[in-house]
Amino acid sequence: AIVGLDSRGLVDLWSDGAESLFKIERKGAIGYGVAFLMPAKGRDIHKKAFRRFMDGTKGEAVHQRIYCKVMIEGKELPVLVETWGQSAQYAIAVITPKPK
Repeated sequence: AIVGLDSRGLVDLWSDGAESLFKIERKGAIGYGVAFLMPAKGRDIHKKAFRRFMDGTKGEAVHQRIYCKVMIEGKELPVLVETWGQSAQYAIAVITPKPK
């Protein structure tokens, strides 16, 4: 799944893979904050991390790879999230289910 976020943290790219993984159509994701994918207890952490990223030096390239949990059909499921972006501009995340 590929998800893109604008500088405000709103979804501006939602791939076919994202539709398939999260069971959410593109029109139900574009323009919304990405927090709806996070378990409630992880939303504040994500918001703070995204804010730090967007407050960074403009144009600074960033790449991160983390395992975390996301909400899929009302359940917390582990995934691998690889993010790329340019601080203060945009972020792209590739999200794949964590291998068992």
